Amino acid sequence: MIQRADAVDTVAMETAARIAELVRPWRIILFGSRARGTAEPHSDYDFYIEVDVEGDTHKYTLDEAERRIVQSRPAGGPSFDFKVMKRGTLERRRDDPGTIEWDVAREGKLLFADAAAPTTIAPAPRVRERPPKVPESVAEWLESAERDVRHADLLRRTSTDYWPEICWLSQQMCEKFIKALLVSRFVRPERTHNLTELLAATRRNGIDLGALDDECALLTEHAIAPRYPAGMGLTEENARVASAAANRIVSAVRALLRSK
Repeated sequence: MIQRADAVDTVAMETAARIAELVRPWRIILFGSRARGTAEPHSDYDFYIEVDVEGDTHKYTLDEAERRIVQSRPAGGPSFDFKVMKRGTLERRRDDPGTIEWDVAREGKLLFADAAAPTTIAPAPRVRERPPKVPESVAEWLESAERDVRHADLLRRTSTDYWPEICWLSQQMCEKFIKALLVSRFVRPERTHNLTELLAATRRNGIDLGALDDECALLTEHAIAPRYPAGMGLTEENARVASAAANRIVSAVRALLRSK
């Protein structure tokens, strides 16, 4: 659950103070590795910033608030990632395992709160039966996955040398489809591009996708390399095989989602 920050480093506290002066936020919460205490020297600072766009006398829009915050970043030094959200989003999405809010509610450190804002956010009590409503983020994961499907189809139809991109999109669509499937069963997906690990997660949670081990292993090889010069040697045959593997995984996930 979110807790007040006791021994947070000065960079986080100074950044929160600067943001509070700029946009009068509802709450500012540090999350990610800096909140968990697992950060490396080069790790980003992740801030979840809630803005009361309806009640704030300044009437900031979310875009305006985010622009002010981003422009206030000091030059040099560590990297910052700001998630600027409307007040109430955290409470609405904190128990959706496909969202950032899931992590914020469980690992966040409160840096600033309006006088009227809650200072703790606890996940809903665990019960034996899952909530009847499908998590909100399932549709978001699927929308992103379907865009990858359409993008890959478009590149194939051009008959141009987009083989690395097709290999990468084949991996991406499968990663998102499997994560959507896990979220639909109220399972928090692992932070990984490794499809073999995600397939193992489905099995641990009683989800039968069938014997897709070879497909997952093959596509995991395309998670990173096609985005860089090392992947430029991928051929039309590589793209054909990747596409066929992706079709088998996507078909299996779609069938399970339809049957739910």
